[in-house]
Amino acid sequence: MIGETGVVAGECVLGLIVVGRVEGNIHASGHLDIRATGKVVGDISASSFRIETGGTFLGTSRMGDEPEPEGDMIDAIASPA
Repeated sequence: MIGETGVVAGECVLGLIVVGRVEGNIHASGHLDIRATGKVVGDISASSFRIETGGTFLGTSRMGDEPEPEGDMIDAIASPA
């Protein structure tokens, strides 16, 4: 758990509850819970996650157990065949 006055600057690799602030990417092997006072600035990859009303998140997210696709999906869609 990242407490209300806690700050993490770096990557997190676990399931966790954020009540303070995380500045960095989160790769949660389990569930990520951003509580009302929690703030995350960075990208999230988690099996599942929830943001409580009042919690903030600035970044991109990926949820699920599937491996990340190779290459950039936007480029694959935008490029002619």
